[in-house]
Amino acid sequence: MKITKAVKVVPFLIISTVLLFGCVNAHEKQQKFEYPPITGETFDDIMFPSYVPDGYTVTNMSISPLFNTIEYTYGENILYFTQGHNDATVSFDNEHNTISEYQSDKYEGILLTSTDFDNNYLLYVWDDQYSYEISGTIDKNELFKMIESIELYATSSE
Repeated sequence: MKITKAVKVVPFLIISTVLLFGCVNAHEKQQKFEYPPITGETFDDIMFPSYVPDGYTVTNMSISPLFNTIEYTYGENILYFTQGHNDATVSFDNEHNTISEYQSDKYEGILLTSTDFDNNYLLYVWDDQYSYEISGTIDKNELFKMIESIELYATSSE
């Protein structure tokens, strides 16, 4: 009988493990954030984060040949995303922020951490063609996840 009980327990453990890992993997998959349609004169390549933290919605969007700006809100929390050409000159406030370098496989950049407010950041990164900035009150890991998810949304030829 002990062998029979062990045989009954093993399939239960296997099924439980499969279900558990199946749920974990399904949870890890992120849905792509959906943006409103774009009309009018646009930037050459429109790049948007495909990942936006849960609960945020687009409350304002400005698309132009010079730069793209999106405002996301969730309750009282506001995030800003900006795409520009990387030939722009930028300056940063080092009086109210600590400044550190940001480096990933995809971008290099600068991270500003507010010394006045908790979880308030500005992350400015660039690649060969464009610069991107995300700022607002956000968990730092969510900020990194959002910046690393930037991808081509549309081109001016579409």
